[in-house]
Amino acid sequence: VAIVDSYYKNSYCSQQREWLVTQQCIVLGVLSTTGTHISIFSMTILSLIRGFSVLKPLNDSSHLKTYRVMMLVLKKCFVVFGSITLAVIPVVNTFEDFFVNGMHYDPKIKLFIGFPDKNKHMDIIEAYHGRMRKKNLSWQVLNTMVDTMFSQQYHPLDEYRKKLHFYGNDGVCMFKFFVKMSDPQNYFVWGVLALNIMSFAIIAVSYIIITLVSKRSADSLGDRFKKRHRKTQRKITLLIATNLICWVPFIVVCVLHTAEIVDATKWYSIFSMIILPINTVINPFLYDELLSKKLKSALTLITPVS
Repeated sequence: VAIVDSYYKNSYCSQQREWLVTQQCIVLGVLSTTGTHISIFSMTILSLIRGFSVLKPLNDSSHLKTYRVMMLVLKKCFVVFGSITLAVIPVVNTFEDFFVNGMHYDPKIKLFIGFPDKNKHMDIIEAYHGRMRKKNLSWQVLNTMVDTMFSQQYHPLDEYRKKLHFYGNDGVCMFKFFVKMSDPQNYFVWGVLALNIMSFAIIAVSYIIITLVSKRSADSLGDRFKKRHRKTQRKITLLIATNLICWVPFIVVCVLHTAEIVDATKWYSIFSMIILPINTVINPFLYDELLSKKLKSALTLITPVS
């Protein structure tokens, strides 16, 4: 996004429509969505593994170790595949009637300006052909009807027409979390949000169980384990708190926007570019002690010694 911003500079406003329908915008959206959900799903799977290992610890036989490694590899494959699938579904042509919000036409085509949606297409087609039955037509049918309105000079019309995809809803090309009831992708977006909420609930419950079990063990094993328990508890508190601070306000805003109580469009860039990515980046460092130590070492190296 930063590279694209430096490329367009002061000319972005005049070229915004061209940028939003590019393949580069779609790639940015797919990559950001994949990265976010790999982080969320990985945290969920690892939380479940730790929770079950605390409740039902396994012995150290080689067969069980091999089994656990194999299961971990399969779970990682599931995380990556699931994240990529969620990111790619909105740009698959089969589902274009759910995710394409409009079309962008070359400036030579004066009849369609901006990003006309299905309703705007229907109004123009009706004005051209006369009376016609109002029904929900597919983009394929609408495009075919539009093609008949132009002479061979403009054929093939697909050279002058590009789809406004799911990720082209804003200049930063991120997942379209802010939807309205009239948006065809409304159910998909809320399905993904529900999946994320469920993931954070699993993480929170898993770590609460880990805290309770480790506290019981620490009380019976002495001061050294109590100190270790307090450290684990601080980490768990931070982990749950950062998820709540980042996602709860965001989901509340999504609900208010969908209900059309507030128009949160202007806040989209703040949430998608700052708040949610910060949460995605922070979680692994809070979760993994090795990463946390590496970060501290890196900060020590770049911090000037007084």
